[in-house]
Amino acid sequence: MPLDKYGDSPVTLMAVTDADVKRGVKTPIWGTYQEIINRSEGREVPMKSLERFSFYERAKNAYAVVNTGETKIYANIVLKMGIIVD
Repeated sequence: MPLDKYGDSPVTLMAVTDADVKRGVKTPIWGTYQEIINRSEGREVPMKSLERFSFYERAKNAYAVVNTGETKIYANIVLKMGIIVD
């Protein structure tokens, strides 16, 4: 699935809450996502984060929701599909 090449970012992550920032919560999964996405797309793909409840609202409008069983903290991700070129 190619990602959107237009707009500010085809990848949205759920931002770390202020409480978790204060607790020092880390998000190593984001680096893994960045590596996989960049390799798959053959380019540096920008990623942005969205406040928790705004992220949930965005996810409500998704075309498809996939439950992977990933258990790492802040592993939620929204991908915006691009155009498929033959």
